[in-house]
Amino acid sequence: MKFFKFSIILTLSLLLNDCTTPYQPRGFLGGYSDSRIDSNTVRVSFYGNGHTSQEKVENSMLYRCAEVTLQDGYDYFTIASGGTTPSYSSYTTPGTYNQFTQYGYGTASTFGTYEPGETIITKRFESSVLIKMFNGIKPSNSPNTYDAHELIHYMKPQITSQNAGQ
Repeated sequence: MKFFKFSIILTLSLLLNDCTTPYQPRGFLGGYSDSRIDSNTVRVSFYGNGHTSQEKVENSMLYRCAEVTLQDGYDYFTIASGGTTPSYSSYTTPGTYNQFTQYGYGTASTFGTYEPGETIITKRFESSVLIKMFNGIKPSNSPNTYDAHELIHYMKPQITSQNAGQ
């Protein structure tokens, strides 16, 4: 029975091994979402699944901020507030009871063994920020301010290569 449980866990882990969150609108595996606050303010979020690193979630969120900025006709954005938070969930696989019966000289005895289930804990990251978008040249001394054109230029190969593995 242990071999059976091991083979199921191994098969599931192989199937889910490369199921990191693709760069996409939010769906079953995670992704981005945006909410407009006013003409130049948007809340941008990226939700990862249990196989997506914090770095990938944060990079995808920044990339989405740049896309939204350019789509709305702006040149740069400032992160006004927000950050990345982990969330934890767990589930426990069912336990198993193996029963055996021995026969001998007109008698039978039954005994068994119980194998408890396993508790599996997953950690997911969500990055959500409030951005203000502006036109013109990005101020050089403004922290948390990004030129949307440059960010897209430098991060596009990384974002597209992550999706190619899906």
